[in-house]
Amino acid sequence: MKFLPLNPACPNCGSRQITYTCEPKCCFNHLCNDCNSTFQLVTEKSGGELPAPTRAGLPSTGPADSLVPTTGCARCESTAVYELAPPVDAATHVCGACFALLTFAVTEVARN
Repeated sequence: MKFLPLNPACPNCGSRQITYTCEPKCCFNHLCNDCNSTFQLVTEKSGGELPAPTRAGLPSTGPADSLVPTTGCARCESTAVYELAPPVDAATHVCGACFALLTFAVTEVARN
């Protein structure tokens, strides 16, 4: 199974040129570099956990670069949240710290 860094699209213009604008584990406010919209990324527990045999290669920490898109795990609040490729059932993301399967949402959209 592949674990990819978060690569959200701007909810306003669809651009993937996104910058995280705060320090890790703060508000998860992001900025679109193309249209200057701001938004927050959040997760919700999908009710499962990634099975042990499929965890190989899953990073246990969040991104080292504080400007790349990130969010917190809805279960343990870790920033080690990664996209699943291909998605497992309804879950699209996983936490590398607690292995929770997560769904992903964009909130607090503000067009600038």
